[in-house]
Amino acid sequence: MKKKNGYTAIDLLIVIVVFGVLTFFTISKVSYALSDNKEEVYNLEVKYIELQAEAYGNTKIEEIKAKPTTVTVDHLINEHFLDPDDDSNNIYDPRDKTETLNAKKVKLTYDEKNNKIKAKFQD
Repeated sequence: MKKKNGYTAIDLLIVIVVFGVLTFFTISKVSYALSDNKEEVYNLEVKYIELQAEAYGNTKIEEIKAKPTTVTVDHLINEHFLDPDDDSNNIYDPRDKTETLNAKKVKLTYDEKNNKIKAKFQD
């Protein structure tokens, strides 16, 4: 009897089904992980904006000691404390890439106890 080389249709079908199942689970896990991180990325963006606002506040420390100040994200971009995401000087909300954070405000206050500027993002 001659030995046949190759695979049967059932062998190929089993391989295709196994790859399909693996692909399904991989895509579902990856998409869940990516969608779940949007809020974390937003929180990191807010923290970065607050840190840069504190840096800006340190350049205006005497004014802020006298009176707490509110600045916009757009102002921080124009003062070169934040880098925009595009050529239109926009910083986009990571949760919804169509919305910008430019109009959002950051309140700057002076903390006498720690002798430093504090920034609080106004959501």
